[in-house]
Amino acid sequence: MIYLDHAASSPLRPVARLALLESLEGMANAAGRHALGRLASRRVEIARQAVAELAACEASEVVFTAGGTEANNLAIWGTASAIEARGGARRAVLSALEHACVRKPFERLARQGWEIETLAVDSMGRFDGNELRRLLKGKPSLVSLMAVNNEMGVVQNLETWGPEVRASGAALHVDAVQALGYLAPENWAASLLTLSAHKLGGPQGVGALILRRDTPWEPVLLGGPHEQGRRPGTLAVPAIASFGAAAREALSTRDVETVRLKGLNSLMAEELLNRVPNLRLIGDTETRAPHILAVSLPGSSASFLLEELDMLGIAASSGAACSSLKQDPSPVLESMGLTAAEIEGSIRFSLGWSTTESEIREALHRMIPVMVRASNFTPRIT
Repeated sequence: MIYLDHAASSPLRPVARLALLESLEGMANAAGRHALGRLASRRVEIARQAVAELAACEASEVVFTAGGTEANNLAIWGTASAIEARGGARRAVLSALEHACVRKPFERLARQGWEIETLAVDSMGRFDGNELRRLLKGKPSLVSLMAVNNEMGVVQNLETWGPEVRASGAALHVDAVQALGYLAPENWAASLLTLSAHKLGGPQGVGALILRRDTPWEPVLLGGPHEQGRRPGTLAVPAIASFGAAAREALSTRDVETVRLKGLNSLMAEELLNRVPNLRLIGDTETRAPHILAVSLPGSSASFLLEELDMLGIAASSGAACSSLKQDPSPVLESMGLTAAEIEGSIRFSLGWSTTESEIREALHRMIPVMVRASNFTPRIT
């Protein structure tokens, strides 16, 4: 199997696997006041420091969660609760590109009386800076902007937009699940940042919320004093230790891997464009993240293409992996103005730490005949 679905879940890195197995030996509660408890706590703090370095924050600002979905929910609900408690404006902005675990909390806030506005994007999936500035004049209390979209990989210019959001007085939440490991977040001015271990080659079921110390926020889950009272519950020590190991390696190899994967991404894009009629790339190709390539064969079916690729030993997906559980069209691709046929024929290839050039070339060798046959049934795009 040639695995080209890293944006859905990246295979466990060897260093992360080793950390996981080591932590399973003599596993204890990190809150325990004995030798094994202290060892577990030390493993958590080592991982916390590694995640903090990847996210360019202080270790005390890292809150471990059960994944990116929980981290995004905690970011939004915790900030909204604090804003309400302080009598702040019940007004928020989110981009049209957000993942469902960001979009749906805002939909519920709207039902609870919040004024929610959506920042539109152009046909390439880029934020409209003038529109953002207009929305900021309305003095929102909370703004959510995704760093890298998970469906088509467009990178947003948060170095510009982030400081402008913060200067407006709003708390800025950035879903960085697809970004950290490939981009440096130092200049984003984010109040809240979220990440997920299994997008980096860590284990599934663990993530983190980066909660800047000056951010208005109240706990959403109630219970014990874990994570400085910000997220109760016994810590998943083996998963967290493994997360830390993956984060440490992702940071140490980030610059080299970005260049390497960008080359493989370009190789794949060029071959598909040159050899598959009617195929189009989705999103801004100039600002594409190095690990994501989204394409469309209008008039074809992503379900058919993915089944064919699977039989050829190639793992890919149709946009967000969780969206494949339902049949609704992608709201992200709809927001970019893609037609129903373009959305129906869209598939995503995503690379990662284990992807090699030989795998990409072999995948192209296997998939291009299938995609050419599929393109013969589609109208030529002019």
